[in-house]
Amino acid sequence: SYNVFTLGFGFLTPIVFSELYVKFITNLGQYINYNKNYKESNLRHVKLAKKRMLKFIGLALLGISIGGYLGFVFSDYTGLNLIKILGPIIGAKTTEKMINYYLLKDVSQKNSIKLI
Repeated sequence: SYNVFTLGFGFLTPIVFSELYVKFITNLGQYINYNKNYKESNLRHVKLAKKRMLKFIGLALLGISIGGYLGFVFSDYTGLNLIKILGPIIGAKTTEKMINYYLLKDVSQKNSIKLI
């Protein structure tokens, strides 16, 4: 039995790939113990993880765009040019936090024990 925890350090990538890491470590253990080849399975999991990552990169770009637009609007409203710079940064960090929250919640639900 192998337990792999990849909570990340505030970055999107480790959390998105956590399921891939678990599958890879499980397959590695099976390879070491039983000499089973999991090359095709590992490649399939890598492709799925990359597709999943692309979805979250798109969401991050959307968050940056919304933050940039709101920063531009608030900058014109207040006259502070600093808000134009902070808008995309705040949008990126907020989107990253929301995605990580969703992913951690999803991972914890998959790993939780369900009683019948």
